[in-house]
Amino acid sequence: MGLKVAVASGNWSNPAIWEGGTLPTPTDVVASNGFTVNIDQSITVECLTNIAHPANSVPLMRNFKSPSGLVTASGSYDQGTYLPFRAFDGNTSTAWLTPVGITFGWLAYEFKTAKIITRYKVFTAFSQLSSMPRNWTFEAWDGSAWIVLHTVTNNSLLSYTATFTNTTAYKQYRINVTTNNGDSNYTGISEFVLDNVGDRETPSTAGGSFTILSGIVITCTQAGLFSGLPLITISSAGTYNFVANLAKTTAASVLTVTGGNPTVNIVGDLMATDGGLVITANVQYTLNITGNLIAFENNTSCLSIVNATICNITGNIIGETLGSNQSVAISLSGATCNITGNVFYTQRAVGYLITNNGVLSIVGTINANGTNNTGANALYNDYNSTATNMLSGPFIFSVTGVNPVMVSRMHLIPVFNSYTEFRDSSTNAALPPAVQAPATRLVSPDTVADAPSPNNVRLGVSYSSGGLTGTMIVPSPDNVSKNIPVDNTVGTAVLDANSIWAVPLTSLNTSNSIGRRVKNAATVETTGAQIQTTLNNNE
Repeated sequence: MGLKVAVASGNWSNPAIWEGGTLPTPTDVVASNGFTVNIDQSITVECLTNIAHPANSVPLMRNFKSPSGLVTASGSYDQGTYLPFRAFDGNTSTAWLTPVGITFGWLAYEFKTAKIITRYKVFTAFSQLSSMPRNWTFEAWDGSAWIVLHTVTNNSLLSYTATFTNTTAYKQYRINVTTNNGDSNYTGISEFVLDNVGDRETPSTAGGSFTILSGIVITCTQAGLFSGLPLITISSAGTYNFVANLAKTTAASVLTVTGGNPTVNIVGDLMATDGGLVITANVQYTLNITGNLIAFENNTSCLSIVNATICNITGNIIGETLGSNQSVAISLSGATCNITGNVFYTQRAVGYLITNNGVLSIVGTINANGTNNTGANALYNDYNSTATNMLSGPFIFSVTGVNPVMVSRMHLIPVFNSYTEFRDSSTNAALPPAVQAPATRLVSPDTVADAPSPNNVRLGVSYSSGGLTGTMIVPSPDNVSKNIPVDNTVGTAVLDANSIWAVPLTSLNTSNSIGRRVKNAATVETTGAQIQTTLNNNE
């Protein structure tokens, strides 16, 4: 993994605009570095970005596991704000802090595949020397034990860079802090950078952007499109394809559509933090997303869909607010949005869709349960009666009874195994830490997954709320052999001599029947009579 920076504005295909005079490779993080780059060919890279990017082998993390690898730590000061992955998000204004009152601990990152690391950087939290680590070891996990690669004592710098010799590729590395510079509340790290000196040397500066031609495919193998300023603008008709996650850290959008009624296809997740939108557009366009929409933090949205735009999403809609205010995955106004996936909220505040003058169709679970044990609406439209909401469910109320859907107008899309799961009144709707009430499900018969098929229901019987009619014909007992089980009784039909004789007798005049054939069969008596008749006629 390398960091490739632009050194001039121009076409992507021109080696002269890139540092070193060579085009970016699939293992590069590519930074616009303050310039404007026109993507004039399909590309595969690790990441496109216009934020200030240090030399770093770790992708810019949006949570513990995304976009790749795994962040772990001995603990954190606050489970909502100062989480371990904040030390790998490329933003020095956020940080990982040890638990309150504990000034030692470790912070680790595990790569998907083993890498050789020969340099690391540690940046203090919030420019505070007192909470900056003072004594620590930098270690690698060999599969059975932590191996010390570098040791630091008596550090008094706000940022520390270490270069050391290492020729072994490890999957997991950590900093193990024993003391800080005097803060009694916590130890903090705003950024923890891991790197190989041989991979790259030049960091990028913030700024710049990319433009893209129609028909181009942008493929990002790890962090995807990552912006701190507007990153890519689409202004003309055509089809634009992205195989990448789209993530932002400021109010600036990753992707802006300004005109042309284009079609934008995205295979990857949309992740929003720190306010603003991942995709901004005030014009009509068609958006197809295969991936999840995740709204982190306060007052953050992934999409604002307006003006007859058509949006099709196959993936989950997640509100994962880490602060006290709402995060909105989608704001829909005067547009059509079709979602095949689940909608749920996972953290401290509402993570929902807002609809206004639009049509929203969701085939999937809508879940109000969150990790704060109270829950919040997963879908909300501020009681706007102009919005059409077509939903399939299941609908899951929170552990304390919060409604998953708060809308004025709603239509049910009947699908099998849809239900509404309430909490019963056994705990008198008490808030945690009271005992959680058991779930009670209400199911419409026309959506029950185990409803019998019509050929297993008696002919003419209406069931499943009138939606189905039985087609199975059950014979009466007198048409079934005696003592053979039939329906809820046994057969009564008996085969005797009279029954056998009755068959030909009742079919004497039926064409090709046994009775007709027996009637017309020649016998000695009938043959003799025929001969006598013939002789009499010839005398």
